[in-house]
Amino acid sequence: MGRKRVRLRSDAIAELRARRNLSQAELARIVGIDFRYFSRLMHGATVGALVRRRMCERLGLDFDNLFEIVESAEVS
Repeated sequence: MGRKRVRLRSDAIAELRARRNLSQAELARIVGIDFRYFSRLMHGATVGALVRRRMCERLGLDFDNLFEIVESAEVS
């Protein structure tokens, strides 16, 4: 069984960006993270606790609206 990790729901982010008419760079700036890091998150990188909290607070959304918990394969 793999370890659990938290991943950004890219579909929810795309919908949020469309509703608020924001580019990825603008959204990254609002959240306070580098655009390149934001891009990695959009492509499935694990989101750390501090960034999760900051995204929820600055975007005014709950955890379940922005993130999903997935199992990652263990590396042997």
